Amino acid sequence: THLPAVLLDAEVLRGRLRCCYPFDAGSTKLHCGTFGGGAGCTPGCGDRDYAQREARRRGFEGDARAYKPDELAKCLDGMEAERCVEGRWCALSHNELVLDIADSGDDGLQRFVRAVVVDSRASGMAVRLARAVWAAAEQSNRTVPLLHYDPRSVAAPFSEVDNEE
Repeated sequence: THLPAVLLDAEVLRGRLRCCYPFDAGSTKLHCGTFGGGAGCTPGCGDRDYAQREARRRGFEGDARAYKPDELAKCLDGMEAERCVEGRWCALSHNELVLDIADSGDDGLQRFVRAVVVDSRASGMAVRLARAVWAAAEQSNRTVPLLHYDPRSVAAPFSEVDNEE
């Protein structure tokens, strides 16, 4: 249940963020009639009714909506991860950043990734997934660290993983 995380490069994201949800809102279901959207439709960014329906279904109690790019900090502050039960997947322990990648070039998402993080409590499958995401990010000809996160370590919760392990 402890899936890998990616730290995103804020400079690369600038101008690409379309909206944010403070929970897993299932935004991949939201499509527009034309590729990339248009007037009144941004792919992945639903209206308040959609967000509230998904929020109720997933147990989210906060301000359920697709936050605008300039409200990113407010969106992330609105997460309710503390309400999740340890060891079980929970939509409240995730957020969704909807990015416009329609013209991101040949390297696609790789250049958005600043680091890949794997939790110390992650299953073997999650660790393999983290390594696969890390390997894809490395193909952008940049050094992208693979980090180990241990929430029990107050002094140094993050450490770099030896890429040969």
